[in-house]
Amino acid sequence: WQQHDFLPYVAYLDKAAGGVPRDWFYDAWLFLMFGGAPTGGDYINGSAKFSDWQFYVDQLFMPDRNLAALDGCIEAVGQRLKSPGRVSRVIIMIPYLSPQTRDFGDVDGDGQPENAAVDADRIKAFRWAVDAIRTRWAQQPYRHLKLDGCYWMNEGIGGRDEAVGRATGQYLHEQGLNFHWIPWFSAPGFEKWRELGFDLAIMQPNYAFMSVPVGAVVADEDRLTRNANLAREGGLGVEMELDYATDTDPGNRLELQLYLNHGVAELDGYMHGCARAYYQSYDSVAKLYASDNPECNRLYDDLYRFHKGTYRRRPVSLAE
Repeated sequence: WQQHDFLPYVAYLDKAAGGVPRDWFYDAWLFLMFGGAPTGGDYINGSAKFSDWQFYVDQLFMPDRNLAALDGCIEAVGQRLKSPGRVSRVIIMIPYLSPQTRDFGDVDGDGQPENAAVDADRIKAFRWAVDAIRTRWAQQPYRHLKLDGCYWMNEGIGGRDEAVGRATGQYLHEQGLNFHWIPWFSAPGFEKWRELGFDLAIMQPNYAFMSVPVGAVVADEDRLTRNANLAREGGLGVEMELDYATDTDPGNRLELQLYLNHGVAELDGYMHGCARAYYQSYDSVAKLYASDNPECNRLYDDLYRFHKGTYRRRPVSLAE
């Protein structure tokens, strides 16, 4: 991402006024990669190799992209808003490493590739990622970013992952960093996220990606309530999700409106008193702002109001 890519997220932009920043918008940032590894592996399923991990870290710290671009965007918006000195928290992904990956690469320089079938080698790789991120971060001149912690990439935790996850969280805590996780709906381990060593866990409803019954426009919105109830009972946050086609598909826009509607106090109440993450596929929020469709622009405004806690539920049917 370049600096201009971050602008509709760092600032709330007034579309009617030609894109003038009116206020600050999102206040924390999670950087991750699902795929795109040079060897063809994936970061989420654990098939990426050590060279892919090095590539990922290099991408994060490119001089004019990603983290540096975000820092520059916050600086520029602060000047426009006459509000300098803003600092936003950053959470950075630790790639997942599957136990099925045998020849991962030589992390410690001893001439032997790590074997992820061995828990000690997996932990060694995860610690390498933490150290690489901390070392590279310390070399940067960021004025508006604070490294809050790291993110566990795999979205369900069970079996041997529990032990290596705990060890990774303990290592992060020793470095003064937090450990974050965003499990899918009712994923393995979600109910014991604190025992697993996480400081913050946010659960995905996955509502935007559910199958839509024949003859319906959206899936059963009860999933949003069930997710909110499970999250409340377990002390988790709630993830807001935008599909790839939110700017072009009326059904996807209705789904997003339902995510917002369910957050108000008279329904499921996660607009206040709840940590939230926003999964936007790639740049769905920016597309809502840039669209020529007034419905999309209104949803961008609604996301801003929701983040600020001032959103009011919009009727989406004649029954309302």
